[in-house]
Amino acid sequence: MTERTSASIVAVVDDDPGVLRSLEYLLESADYSVRLFASGGELLDSGCMYQIDCLIDFSHPMIGVQNLFVELGNGAFSREIAAARTFGFTNEIEALRKANLIRGGSLDNAIVLTPEGMLNETGLRFRDEFVRHKILDIIGDLALLGMPILGKVVAERSGHIMHAGLMSKLLQVRSAWDIVDM
Repeated sequence: MTERTSASIVAVVDDDPGVLRSLEYLLESADYSVRLFASGGELLDSGCMYQIDCLIDFSHPMIGVQNLFVELGNGAFSREIAAARTFGFTNEIEALRKANLIRGGSLDNAIVLTPEGMLNETGLRFRDEFVRHKILDIIGDLALLGMPILGKVVAERSGHIMHAGLMSKLLQVRSAWDIVDM
């Protein structure tokens, strides 16, 4: 049910062609596709915000293709993202229990999907709660960098492993990022 045909993360980085070439070289050998776009200085100026554009695609009648763009400023995280619950499929529950990965999980804090619908009786908190939760995953994973991001992340069919790989590769190329006073 969680099939993915392709996946990518877009990193907005410095528009120096040498930096882009070196990042492309590092990321081409990864197990996933990463597309890099030069910022042209536009997203990295002092007024820049953390932006995420996320697309998911699951072959489930309640999910399908969902896309959401969010600018994380002015309380948007609290209003639009924080309440989105994680989700999983009934056919994955036993394996997750055996791996001790859902010890605190319940129908109050997770959406459990059946092949045709969901077990939860309360319904969705947002009509696109699934993509909102994926954005929450991105925010949480990239928070491990230890500083807020100024720029845009575009993720298509991504997941925790891709986010970690992106962080690792970006940190290997010191010239791809900078620490700025806010």
